[in-house]
Amino acid sequence: MEIQIFSYNVLAPDFGSDVYFKCLPEFLKFENRIKGICDKIEKAIQTNSIISLQEVDERIRDSLKELFNNGKYYVKWDGYFSNTNTIGPKPQGILIAIPMTMFDILDEVSITMRDEIIRPNTVSNTDLPHPMQEHINKARGRDLYQMAKKNENKLIGVLIKHKPTGFTFWAFNYHMPCIWWWLNVMVLHIEVVKKKMLEIAVNHPFIFCSDTNAKKGFPDRIFLENGTIDSSIYPYNGWMPHKNSQYCLKDSMVNAGTPTTRCCPTGSSSDLINGEFIANIDGIFSYGDIGVLKTHIDEYSISEPCPNSHEPSDHVPLYGTLILNL
Repeated sequence: MEIQIFSYNVLAPDFGSDVYFKCLPEFLKFENRIKGICDKIEKAIQTNSIISLQEVDERIRDSLKELFNNGKYYVKWDGYFSNTNTIGPKPQGILIAIPMTMFDILDEVSITMRDEIIRPNTVSNTDLPHPMQEHINKARGRDLYQMAKKNENKLIGVLIKHKPTGFTFWAFNYHMPCIWWWLNVMVLHIEVVKKKMLEIAVNHPFIFCSDTNAKKGFPDRIFLENGTIDSSIYPYNGWMPHKNSQYCLKDSMVNAGTPTTRCCPTGSSSDLINGEFIANIDGIFSYGDIGVLKTHIDEYSISEPCPNSHEPSDHVPLYGTLILNL
């Protein structure tokens, strides 16, 4: 039995600044981008896809309400602040939308992952690694655990039952913090997210959509996918990953050379094409009696900066086909 899934980082309006992008300024305006975002999501709704979105602030959420209502979708959204500023509308958010014509909703969760990251009392500042020297200023004096707990990133999940077959599974969504420049921090988030999903799912299979902010083939992405980790990115000497984070996630991602994000200019020189950071960091993963049969992305040219007239975000959406092992 096959089911369609759609995962997309839509680019939160507060992040659409010409500081980060080389596109024409008009393509960063919310009113110009939202139509393109809606068009892509409407295409996913037409195939009754499970929809997972990252960087959904309140404006984008509200702009999608009519689409989801008309498509008879159940929507789970939670917003959060992406730094220590907690005043005003939440500039970040995470969303899962489920077609109610195909699924019953059985349960749901929303968890602030920084609350799951616990610093051992026996670990002092002198035990903790620092980021690479060229990125030391980005830490702004924070140690490893302070940086890991800086953002309120939420893991959300919905337990759903497929109406035609009765097959039950969890759908999770998480936007990893954009701290790719300090892999030890990424490891802490990957550990608690994998551990938490397994605890919540209990004996149910699950799917996991994410902007991982971890490049395909890098040590943190390898830990996410297969549970093995190089000691060079341990959070401190003697650290060991929790046993419930060492399982394998099945990943039928588009090939490792296919870019899914086009943001500039934060990447290393090896990642820059025409001055843009281009890499594969988004994924659709699965665990248990469910698999990702295939994935694909929209075709686009790497010669034109994003966002643009046909790509309203700095990411391209992932379209996946799930197979239920009945």
